[in-house]
Amino acid sequence: MKSILKKYLGYFILAILVITPLFLYIDVIPIRNYDESRNAMNAFEMLKNGNWLVTYFEGKPDMWNTKPPLLIWIQTISFSLFGVNEFAFRLPSALAAVGTCAALVYISEKYLRSFWYGAIAVLVLITMGGYMGYHGARFGEFDALLTMFTTLSGLSFFAFIQNKKRKYLYFFFIFLTLGCLTKGVAGLLFAPAYVVYLIYKKEFISLLKNKHFYFGLGIFILIIGGFYLLRELYNPGYLEAVWNNELGGRYASKLQKSRPHIFYFERFRDLDMKYWFLWIPCGIVAGMLTKNRMLQNFTIFSSIMAVSHFLIISLSKNKLHWYAFPEVPYFALIVATLIYLIFRLLINVGDERQKKIIKLVPYGFILFLFLSPYTQILKDVKRNLNEDSPTERNYQMSYYLREASEKPEELNGYKVLIKGYRPETKFYIAKLKDQGADIEQKDWKKLKSGDKVLTYQKEIKNYLAENYKMSTLGESKNVVKYKIHGPK
Repeated sequence: MKSILKKYLGYFILAILVITPLFLYIDVIPIRNYDESRNAMNAFEMLKNGNWLVTYFEGKPDMWNTKPPLLIWIQTISFSLFGVNEFAFRLPSALAAVGTCAALVYISEKYLRSFWYGAIAVLVLITMGGYMGYHGARFGEFDALLTMFTTLSGLSFFAFIQNKKRKYLYFFFIFLTLGCLTKGVAGLLFAPAYVVYLIYKKEFISLLKNKHFYFGLGIFILIIGGFYLLRELYNPGYLEAVWNNELGGRYASKLQKSRPHIFYFERFRDLDMKYWFLWIPCGIVAGMLTKNRMLQNFTIFSSIMAVSHFLIISLSKNKLHWYAFPEVPYFALIVATLIYLIFRLLINVGDERQKKIIKLVPYGFILFLFLSPYTQILKDVKRNLNEDSPTERNYQMSYYLREASEKPEELNGYKVLIKGYRPETKFYIAKLKDQGADIEQKDWKKLKSGDKVLTYQKEIKNYLAENYKMSTLGESKNVVKYKIHGPK
């Protein structure tokens, strides 16, 4: 029993360290605006209409969120299993992050025969603020699932080059396919890195002569091409929308505020990797110089993958911090290289008489190194739990409608007034309507006598006060119920 406990204690502790920041309060804050809320609407409507090919938004094929539906499928299944709520919606992303961490540990044990290299890489990964923050592993968006598949496909590719077993080549194409079914062309952005690594290992021609490469490529083309053609057949205009939203339109045309080419560099340095940024170049040098040939291969492969992806997204006209997530596990492996080499050095210090005294030093080094970044991640997780914070005040209607789902009948006959693009409000309204509430969103400039309305935005309140005779029916925090008696 003691031997089993000793064998698996490290895995247990690592699992707790990973699961805690991933799942702690994951369902507390409401669905966020933009991508997360759009996905929530897609999944909710898929659950209700049963159409698993075409994603819908407000009863029509969604031509804005044109990504393939793998994540939406999983979220729909989660809704059906756990109910329509924040936990069920965000669960697939959190589990994908767990899968990414498990992959790092697995590849470490398989090729380095070491739990610690993978464990260190996992700790680096979960203490990178961007990956664990907004749009990351705790939110119902595409990037955590995409990152898991790009990591699995990359590590499968590495394994195939190392041992030439064709099963890893097929795993590579399977995970590559799943990555593209998650976020389209974003699943292919590591392609230049694979070519560079093949040339470095002098395996490029060999791969081109491998018939299993063409079998795998054929499977990929058949599934991905088949999906896009089938979606176009049932939803004409889809391919044009994909081009405008994801391919040439998003990469080559500016869709948002202009950002410099060094945007990701500055973001990594100052925010997302602030604890580990300087470890990256040191990790690359240490990995190149180590006598451990396998660790050297890991470092070279991870460096090619991370740097290649970094350069590609830096050249894009549109830059958002979550576009960098797929390269983050590879940066984590690079950082882990140096930490692991120091850790091994500390383990080997001293003779047998000193061993009992100093054997805790390497573990103390790991504790010292990760205590501050891990504590910071836990603080970041709790940051938005205060409903009165500036960020959460923007979601007061979401809090109100979510709480109202306990007694949906109390909102019968009400119209929700809200300004701007707020699909998260539409999601909570759709959920209330599904529960039987007679509630809908309405244009706040087209009200009539007898309307009962809800709003929280100051501009709308001021407009109502200036243009309508009305009475207040109730107030909860900043959300106010009015009854419209007619124009002034």
